[in-house]
Amino acid sequence: MNEIQHLIDGRSVASTSGNVGPVFDPATGQQTGTVALASVAEVDAAVISARNAFDGWGEVSLPSPHQVDARVPQPVGDQRRRGGGTFIGRARQGAGRRPW
Repeated sequence: MNEIQHLIDGRSVASTSGNVGPVFDPATGQQTGTVALASVAEVDAAVISARNAFDGWGEVSLPSPHQVDARVPQPVGDQRRRGGGTFIGRARQGAGRRPW
């Protein structure tokens, strides 16, 4: 069975509490593993790690919408002229026609 540990500071950390809880597959109801239950010290370590990460993330600037759009893959060559066979390309080719 799969055993799920804690993730603190980007690392998998084994629990020291010795307590575990069952993990079930919701589709079958079968137990697929266990999850480690944290001790007070492990929760404290996770909270401190999260606070430190939050301080760093607060200084990261978000991309502008223009930068996000630039990251979307674009069709190349002949595909661009034909619309790439995408939904948008097909919609343009059939613009003005009724579907019925």
